[in-house]
This record gives sequence, C-alpha cells and structure tokens, in this order.
Amino acid sequence: MSSIIFNNEGIKLKYKLKKNLRLNNISSIKNPKNNSLIFLLKSEYKNIHKLKAINKSLIIIEDFKILPSNIKKNNFLVKSRNPKMEFMKILKDFELIQSTDKILNPINSKIPKSVKIEPFVFIDHNVEIGKNCVIKSGVKIYQNVKIGNNTTVGPNSVIGYKGFGIDRDKENMHKKIPLHGKPLKMKHYGGVQIGKNVDIGAFNTIASGTISKTVLSDYVVTDDHVHIAHNCNIKKGVAITASAQLSGGVEIGENSWIGPNSSIMQKVKIGKKNIVGLSTVIFRDTENNTTWLGNPARKVFKGK
Repeated sequence: MSSIIFNNEGIKLKYKLKKNLRLNNISSIKNPKNNSLIFLLKSEYKNIHKLKAINKSLIIIEDFKILPSNIKKNNFLVKSRNPKMEFMKILKDFELIQSTDKILNPINSKIPKSVKIEPFVFIDHNVEIGKNCVIKSGVKIYQNVKIGNNTTVGPNSVIGYKGFGIDRDKENMHKKIPLHGKPLKMKHYGGVQIGKNVDIGAFNTIASGTISKTVLSDYVVTDDHVHIAHNCNIKKGVAITASAQLSGGVEIGENSWIGPNSSIMQKVKIGKKNIVGLSTVIFRDTENNTTWLGNPARKVFKGK
C-alpha cells in the first residue's frame, strides 16, 4: 500500500490532541503499524495485544478502559461509539488528495515488455504486472494492484476499484447493516493481488481490499460477469462461473466450483473442493468436499 498524506494539524485540532501527530498510513488490528490510523470494533477486542508493538498511531475505539497503559501512553486515542464511521470521516475530511498528474502519467508501475496490452486500457500508478500477461481491450486497473506472470484479464474488466463498505451518519453505534442517516462509502486502499496463470473473464469486477488486499491465488479462473468484493480470498485453482457474486471477506477453498448466478454472503468460508450449484445462496461456512444447492443452500452431498 502506498503512503497516505493526512492533514495532521487538522486532526490534532479537531480531537484536541496535545502532541504533534504524524500519520502517514492506515492499518488494521490484524497487522497494526506505526503512525497509522486504526479503528477497533468490539468484535476485535480479543486482538488488542497486537497494538503493544506500535507507536504514534491514532486509535479509534469505543472503550478506553480496556486498553493497557503502555498502548495509551505510546499512541493517540479517539473515543467513539461508532469507530468505523469516525475512521471514514477522518479519511473523508483530512486525507489530502494528491496531484492528478500521477493518474495521467502513472508512477511506480512495472509493466514488462512481454505484456500484451490491447487498445483503450487504463492503468493507474503503483500497479505491477508480471511477464507474458494479456490485458484485453477496455480493462481498467487501479492503484495497488499486483498481477502475476502469464495471467489474462478479459475485456472491460475492472480491477482494484473501491468496494461497497458503508456506514450512515446517524448511526451512533456500529451495525452490520446501517439504516439511519445518509450513507458514506468507505475508502479502499488495500488493492488486489492476483497470482500466476489466472484467467479472468470479460466484465468482471474485482474490488480493492479496504486495508488488506483482495487476493486471487494461482490458477484461479473466472467466467464473464463475475463480481468479487473487497477482501475476498480466492484460493488456488478455484473456478467461478458466470454472474456469480461474492460479498466482502468471502474465502473460497482450493479447487472449488462456484456455479452460475450463485451468491455468497459476506465473510463466509467455503471449504476445499466444494461445488456450489446454479443460483445457490450460501449464508454459512461449508465443510470440505461438499455440494450445495438451493436458497438458502442445503448440503446435498459430502465426499470423502
């Protein structure tokens, strides 16, 4: 992830911080970093010990009391009943937009001569494309995308644009589905990592991760009109057929088959060598070597 330029003085004044702030990035409780903006939900309190290793970060949290004294001493704290929304507001109000010259003339992008790029392709900065890749006409590749060797991206697919994480400005507490107030979209900085020998169909959308990456491992293949949301993790050899929809944070186990027009709820984990049938809707985690059909999905077969 590239660094982020913050109006640190503006943040200091808004939250009445006593010491100078030098934020230059964002991070999550899974992989916290120094000088970064972090928010914690109650469901993540079990991982608070990971914050002991960082310094000079701005931590947004509902309950200060649960933080050990060394974390409080070494970092800046903002109290909020809805930490995710506060995080989104800081990014909206205090991130300084960089010059558009970088978009017109991409920097830090690595594209070998062996890559075949058809007409009407857009490639943003901080993009890395491996050897012998094929980028078909109309493709758009946004920031912080890395593509492995021998991968094909089909016509008019969009890789690394922001996903659909939202909150609403009148929700006092974090909710999975907010309903009160005006919606605000979460900014996405994690980017996308695509492995080697991947074949992406036409009109696919593969959304950027919020903080960590959206990942497609080696030998993944997708049909046309597939949507893969932010922070999904698609393991080696998975096949995803036409019009399948994977919500945010979905994990698909190795060598699974995702059938046409199927839909998988956010943060669900699909086991290895699963078959998800036509128009099937998955709401819960699945075992390895199983077949699922229907809405809601039911298990119709378990292999060895």
